[in-house]
Amino acid sequence: MWRLLSRLMRWVLMSVLLLALFLGGLSYYFLSRSLPSYNTAVTLPDLRGETEIVRDARAVPHIFAKTDYDGFFALGFVHAQDRLWQMEMRRRIARGQMTELIGWMADWAGRREYLLRIDETMRAIDLQGSAERSLAHFSPEARRHLEAYAAGVNAWLGVVNDEALGRGAPELMMLGATVDRWTPADSIAALKLTAMLLSGGIYQELRRARYLVALGPELTADLFPEDQSSAVIGLPREEAVLPFASPERIARALPEDWPLPHDPIAKSGASNAWAISAARSSSNAPLLAADPHLPLSAPSIWYVARVEFPGIGVIGGTIPGIPAVLIGRNASIGWGLTTLAADTQDLFIEKVNPDNPDEYLTPEGWRPFEKRVEPIALGDGTAVEVVLRRTRHGPVLPLSWQRIAEVTPDGHVAAVAATLLSDEDRTLEAVMTMMRAPDVESAQRIAPLVTAPTQNVIIADRNGIAQFAVGAVPLRDTASRLQGRVPVPGWQAENDWVGLMRAPELPAVIDPPSGAVANANNRITDAPFPRHLTHDWPEDWRMRRIRKLLDGRDFHSLAGFQAIQNDTVSEMARTVLPLIAQPLWSRLQSEQEGPRRAALEKFAQWNGDMDAFLAEPLIFVAWMRALVRRLTAEKLGDLAGGYAGIRPQFLMRVFRNEGGAAARWCVLPDEPEPTRDPMETCRKIARRALNDAVGALANRYGEDMSNWRWGRAHQAVHNHVPLGFTPLHVLSNIRHESGGGRDTIKRGLFRGNGPNPYENIHAGGLRVVYDFADLDRSVYAMATGQSGHFFSRHYDDFIEDWRSGEYQPLSLDRSDAEAGSVGITVLRPMLKDPLADLTGQAPQ
Repeated sequence: MWRLLSRLMRWVLMSVLLLALFLGGLSYYFLSRSLPSYNTAVTLPDLRGETEIVRDARAVPHIFAKTDYDGFFALGFVHAQDRLWQMEMRRRIARGQMTELIGWMADWAGRREYLLRIDETMRAIDLQGSAERSLAHFSPEARRHLEAYAAGVNAWLGVVNDEALGRGAPELMMLGATVDRWTPADSIAALKLTAMLLSGGIYQELRRARYLVALGPELTADLFPEDQSSAVIGLPREEAVLPFASPERIARALPEDWPLPHDPIAKSGASNAWAISAARSSSNAPLLAADPHLPLSAPSIWYVARVEFPGIGVIGGTIPGIPAVLIGRNASIGWGLTTLAADTQDLFIEKVNPDNPDEYLTPEGWRPFEKRVEPIALGDGTAVEVVLRRTRHGPVLPLSWQRIAEVTPDGHVAAVAATLLSDEDRTLEAVMTMMRAPDVESAQRIAPLVTAPTQNVIIADRNGIAQFAVGAVPLRDTASRLQGRVPVPGWQAENDWVGLMRAPELPAVIDPPSGAVANANNRITDAPFPRHLTHDWPEDWRMRRIRKLLDGRDFHSLAGFQAIQNDTVSEMARTVLPLIAQPLWSRLQSEQEGPRRAALEKFAQWNGDMDAFLAEPLIFVAWMRALVRRLTAEKLGDLAGGYAGIRPQFLMRVFRNEGGAAARWCVLPDEPEPTRDPMETCRKIARRALNDAVGALANRYGEDMSNWRWGRAHQAVHNHVPLGFTPLHVLSNIRHESGGGRDTIKRGLFRGNGPNPYENIHAGGLRVVYDFADLDRSVYAMATGQSGHFFSRHYDDFIEDWRSGEYQPLSLDRSDAEAGSVGITVLRPMLKDPLADLTGQAPQ
């Protein structure tokens, strides 16, 4: 009997194994059908002439076109060929159609309602409608280029259908999703979505408003210190800011993020770029380096491509869906971009007419809302209708977005004004034109066309270097008391925008005497309000480090610029750590043996390098986080979760006792108030926080501090969206140890919350360095790989080079592309039947 049961069990297990292998093989067969062939010839409609696409050893496409039209057509073709899922997903986000696409996954995660709220927000913002209206303002030539790109995308969709290539992407096959034809407006909307990612103005306003309501202006000023080098006015009084809000509206902690690539409005970008003139270069020609920082993902947001147009070739980083090289070079110029943190958004609290909810208050009286009703498909054959409203300032946001209801009183709604929603936005036309500019001066003449996102352009040619700001920045009324810092009453005329600043009104410098230009999202003007650009300039730690390294040598080289891009020393740590640790170091001899003393001894020898193999960065970050938590938890209450992190400006303000901040934040319940020395209390809290930090690290990584390693905790997380948040993450996600930190040139912004707060989720996914002595010696590094297909060998073949700081040639020499080429695709135009032109139809 037992023998029979044993045989039966073996038979069942073998059957299950064989079935699993069969199903796995069948799944692989169908999913791999969408892997494209790079060595083929295709006959396509809408193409004007034969076009070659040489795929180099890393599958980077080098497009050789005989007309401008065919160059843009082929770029659309390769974008769709390699990144169709990413293009479709970004298009669905912009259109507010994500519930329809992945609603069942939201159900599986219990987050359908959250995803539906995102869709409702995006429908309200209406990027697609704004893009369609903007298209009418493009020049005829620019529209032809957009039409060519769209035709190229659609040509690949035709190939997918004709050759049954698994819907073009494994994700589309698994979801059973269909893909609409690409349109020129889709490309404009894709750039507007990118602008939204790089903008954080209304997020800053909401944050400041919440803290002002809960804490008042004095404590809020401590938490978010203003840059002392600017001539801005202090924070407004609480009653002037939010007369209609109350502390009771401050609710729960921030919800966990649904696994979209980002909340499109809540996060802003960061970047580095710098250039030196020939006088400071070892090659006797300018050098330029750039590395934009965006959320990490698999595949990378970036896609490297080269297009050889008639008379000029261009190569560099593109974003699939956008028909332009955004950061790159041609045969004459090279450029990089950094986000200009200009305040280009405002939240307006609009008063609804209590007698007629279809009206809102303006300075001239009541005015009707613009209204429309749209269905949002839920992906299961059903839909919900949403009523979308718009005021004279812009779209009305759902009260669920970013918990905006907390600062919106009953009988009011919140509308957003944003330059990226302009219906006359020709930014994409500017980018498509600038990438083919012959010199710096020509590129600068194109700058006034840019609306959003606002950017710093670092650019060079063989004769010089320059930096200039581009984009539209609102001019606010000089009578405005709130100056765009917080949500404002929409019925008060003083809060309205009175105009826009554009280049050449924005800051610019050409060939400065220092022989260097640089930007790391730092302040670029000291102009007072209303030409201040923003009240919320990012911290300048990366810029300090770049300047120190550039000033540290008389001459620089291509290899030296690569080394600077991979520098992981934190000037923030070098500044903040001594301020807090010095009193503890002075008592080091009296410290008992233990983890706290061991940590202090390590810090005494540390130079601030956030190296992946060191323990010091991990202990430092854990200590600063624990210190912020101990200082703020009691006062912030439910807001504490949103403030978690290192917060160097706050810590410096407290430990320098600026404005008496130490007395407000360094409080221990067991200390009598009359005898309390605030600075001594700060030191006590610092010691306790260090105990917290090393204790938590010991629990997680073991008692032996020699086994602690920053890279182990600070793993770079390249998650696929959405498969990376399902059991299929084993196929699609990429993880590896990484160095750097939030303030290092080699940026590695850590998550900051959740069970893995130190994970690296935001970094320089693209790095470029150009040498104008020989531009074909220019180099790049990119995270992940060119392909978006997780079964492709080019899905992650860049990752080791990117991780270790190695680079690839960024060359316009065809022989470089053909060396080790993985294939050549020939696109041939479909020949017209001559009889069709005479009869109006093809012969049968």
